Amino acid sequence: MQFARHLNEAGVPWEDIHLEFSPGQWMFEKTDGSEMRPKRIDLAIVSRDRLLSASFPTHLGGFRFDAVIEFALASNYWEFGTGSKQVITDKIAGDIKKVQEYLVSGLATHGYVVVIEETDHGFPAAWDEPLDHETGVRTRVLRRWR
Repeated sequence: MQFARHLNEAGVPWEDIHLEFSPGQWMFEKTDGSEMRPKRIDLAIVSRDRLLSASFPTHLGGFRFDAVIEFALASNYWEFGTGSKQVITDKIAGDIKKVQEYLVSGLATHGYVVVIEETDHGFPAAWDEPLDHETGVRTRVLRRWR
């Protein structure tokens, strides 16, 4: 929600911001031989005018979101309690894959994964820069521990 507030302050209208958006069966037709349905996304941005004027259901890729964003909290639980750093690393990799699916399928024009890092997890340096050349997903690590 805090990120949505920042987007709004930057000029994105509240009506264009959709939190925990599930583009369910009413939006997209099932493709032949495929069970692929778009997964819930943490935050989707789409112009309300385009959304209101669209005709649903449409074929997969027949309607694009302006942007989809996934968030991951890389907490320090593994350092000060039980747990494994691998859990958050796997979650972030899964988020990158999910956002990439939105881009590849034509569901979104832009895709982002934002990681809030509470301690030094030693994430790959590439996660702090755009991965457009590999996945099309822009990834950013926000470090709170420095």
